[in-house]
Amino acid sequence: MKKNRDIVELILRIVCIVSSILFVTGIVIDCVFSNNKAYSQYGSLVQNITGLCANLAVSYLFFIIAFLPENRKKCSVNKVIDYYIVKLCMEYNEIGKVCSSIDSSSTSLESSPNLRTIVQENNGRVFMNYHQHFINFYNRTLELRGELLPFSDYLDDDLRNSLYDYINTSFFRNIKSMLIDNPSDTQKDLFIGNIDSMYSKLKSVGDKLFANRG
Repeated sequence: MKKNRDIVELILRIVCIVSSILFVTGIVIDCVFSNNKAYSQYGSLVQNITGLCANLAVSYLFFIIAFLPENRKKCSVNKVIDYYIVKLCMEYNEIGKVCSSIDSSSTSLESSPNLRTIVQENNGRVFMNYHQHFINFYNRTLELRGELLPFSDYLDDDLRNSLYDYINTSFFRNIKSMLIDNPSDTQKDLFIGNIDSMYSKLKSVGDKLFANRG
């Protein structure tokens, strides 16, 4: 995209330079040969070309003043958006590893998949258990989504809709209702028991959202 934009800018610059040269040349020719009878039959043509060149040069100046800064701003914003989408993708990939390591018939939320460590007292490091992984995934994803919201006007429709569908999957709703708002043993067992179904729904949306991401 940036390469195509640079090519367009280069072409416009060349057109502007050529138009400016022709504009000045046309004025000089018109001034020098204005009293020449042989020139009179070509004078209107030269004046029309000069006027066209002037319009092209002015149009390019308007493009620089009005559109170029906005395009470059949008390019910078797109880099910020890509940064947050990649961060969200990293969380998604990790929770995928967590879910794939669960055997719903024998795993409890207090078990550990040994994928990420957390710092405890006295700088000791221990592995997160499944419960901590799901809570961390929920909080971290919503935090990143919140930081991305100020740039939502720059999201294309497909990305905006996919992100909305992703955040509103049953996976996130059930983490909140079963593990945060009402973390009873029954709810925890129910969560683990339905993990394959919930993750399958998350994955169907997540794979689309994070296609070709890190």
